[in-house]
Amino acid sequence: MVKTVDLTDFDDNDDVSWYTSFAAGVGSGVIKTVEGAFSLTAELIDLGADTNTAASVENYFDKINIFEDTAEASAAGKISETLVSLGIPGTLGFKLASNAVKAKKLGKYVNPKSKNILKAQRKVEELNKNLGKRNLQLVF
Repeated sequence: MVKTVDLTDFDDNDDVSWYTSFAAGVGSGVIKTVEGAFSLTAELIDLGADTNTAASVENYFDKINIFEDTAEASAAGKISETLVSLGIPGTLGFKLASNAVKAKKLGKYVNPKSKNILKAQRKVEELNKNLGKRNLQLVF
């Protein structure tokens, strides 16, 4: 004998359905991605300038992220929020890395020790020697 379970009974106690929470998780994840970039910058400013910028950045994003409470109402919302907040930066990083690999294979990747850059650097140094007599200097 097979016992069946009606999964809709689990949502009766919650005010937020799983699909609403899932959609809110996507929106909250996008906001948290932006928040992460600004928070990192604010933390670095706090480290260097001994300010309290990070706290005000977090308070600001807590006010504008209207999706967070709805997203955390179910596991589907939490999972979608996490996947979006990790997936967007991960995807961008992967694209940057793959483009760098393609550029390296095509020989278009900037290499500070390439022949042309070293040749240009020698030329700049030569010009600086000649211009040094006139109190001018090129910067490379």
